[in-house]
Amino acid sequence: MRIGEPTLDQLRIFLAVEEEGSFGGAAKRMGRAISAISYGIAQMEAQLGVTLFAREGSRKPSLTDAGQGLLTEARAVTDRVDALVWAINELMIRPATARPSVRTLGG
Repeated sequence: MRIGEPTLDQLRIFLAVEEEGSFGGAAKRMGRAISAISYGIAQMEAQLGVTLFAREGSRKPSLTDAGQGLLTEARAVTDRVDALVWAINELMIRPATARPSVRTLGG
């Protein structure tokens, strides 16, 4: 089975559900319908071939072992993308003479 690639949006939905403790809380935080949050998680689970949240008999979804394993990586990816966007925004608002060199950005 070929594993699909989750989108950045799906990773953000996954993190929002985990952090808020519910699909409803994630929906409110992200300004979306609960059905959109549920769909995003279901699509991500289908792409990865794993169940990320145990939902049976509880209004509060809890991470499965697979979900727990994905958590750190999902945070790392979203944090790096946020840092990239921040760096690009900084480059766009600074005058060309004050921009850091590519070497500075690369470490």
